[in-house]
Amino acid sequence: MAGRIILALCCLLCASGFFLAGYLTRISSAPVQFWTGSEEKLKETLQDVPGYNRKMGTAFRLYAAAWLFCGLLGAAYPPAGVLGITALCTLGLYLLYRRYRKIVSDHS
Repeated sequence: MAGRIILALCCLLCASGFFLAGYLTRISSAPVQFWTGSEEKLKETLQDVPGYNRKMGTAFRLYAAAWLFCGLLGAAYPPAGVLGITALCTLGLYLLYRRYRKIVSDHS
C-alpha cells in the first residue's frame, strides 16, 4: 500500500511541475523555450508570441494530465502505472518535442 501512495505522490509532483510550466507559459509575454537553450533565436523566429505561448501552455498541461493519470493508475494497479510512466518518459517526451517543433513552425 505504501508503494502505491509513493508512486501516486511522485506522479503528482511531476504533474504539478508541468501544470505550473503550462500556466507560466500561458501568462508570459516573452516566448518560453522548450529546454533547447535557444531563447534569442526563438524571439527572432516567432511572429505570434501569444499564440505560441498559448499552444505551448496547452501542450505542457496535457503532458501534466498524462502524469496525473499515470499516478492514479499506479495507485490502483502499480504495474500499469510504472508502464505508463515509462511511456511518458520515452515516447511522451518525444511527442512533446515534436509538438513543440510543430508549434514553432506554425507561429514562424
